[in-house]
Amino acid sequence: SQSDVTSLGTGTIKGFGLDGGFVGATAFDGGMFLDWDLGAAIGNHTFDLDFNRSVGVVNATGDYTYGAVYAGAALSGEMRLNAVKVSPRAGFDVAWSPGGQGNIQAVRGQVEQSETLTIPEVLGLRAFSEMRVQGGATSAPINLAVTPRLLCDFGFDGVAMGCGYGGSLELKGNGKKGRSFSISVDGSRVQDTVTGAIGLHYALPVEKGSLSGEVSADSAGKASGTLDYTVHF
Repeated sequence: SQSDVTSLGTGTIKGFGLDGGFVGATAFDGGMFLDWDLGAAIGNHTFDLDFNRSVGVVNATGDYTYGAVYAGAALSGEMRLNAVKVSPRAGFDVAWSPGGQGNIQAVRGQVEQSETLTIPEVLGLRAFSEMRVQGGATSAPINLAVTPRLLCDFGFDGVAMGCGYGGSLELKGNGKKGRSFSISVDGSRVQDTVTGAIGLHYALPVEKGSLSGEVSADSAGKASGTLDYTVHF
C-alpha cells in the first residue's frame, strides 16, 4: 500500500502486510442462517514526512510494525413477498490490535534525533441491524438490492460511543454465457463521522475457466483492485 500525506505534514507512507482467516455459515430450520468470520493481520509500514515549522523543515523517517485480530458474526433470515426477497440481518464486528513498535529519525538542518515509538492498543466494536430488499430473481438479467442499516460504533474512526445509520445500493447484471457485473455503493454516518465506499465487479468465461476483476475505493482514500482467473476441472 501507499498513502500520500497532505495535512499536518507532506510525504508518503508505504507498507506491506499479510492477512488471512476463516469464514463459515450454518443453516437452521425455519430459514435462519448464522455466518461468521475470524482473521488476523500483520504488517510493516515505512514513512518519509516533511513538517514545515517556523524554525525550518523537519524531516521524519522511520518504520513501524502492526498486528490485529478481527471477528464477526450475524444472524439472518429470508422471506419472499411476491417478486421481492427480504433478508433481515443483525450482528456485530469487532477488531483488536495490541499496538506496535517503531523507530523514527527526525532531521532539521544539522540537528538529528532518533527515538522509538509505541502504537497504542486499539479496540473497536460495531453492532448493526439491516434489512436487504432485492427485486427480481437472482438469475434475472438485472436486479437491484437496497439495504438500509442501523448501527452503533465503539472505538472505530475515533468514535468513543455512538449510533447512526447507513445503507448500501447494489445493481447486478447477468449476461449470456456466464457474463456478470455488479456495482455497489455503501455509506454510513455515526455522529459527525461519515464513511463511504464504491465497488465494481465483472466476470466472464475464458476458455476452460473464468476471469473476474474487482476495483474498490473508500472515503478514506484507500483503493484496491484484483484480477483472478479460475480454471474449472
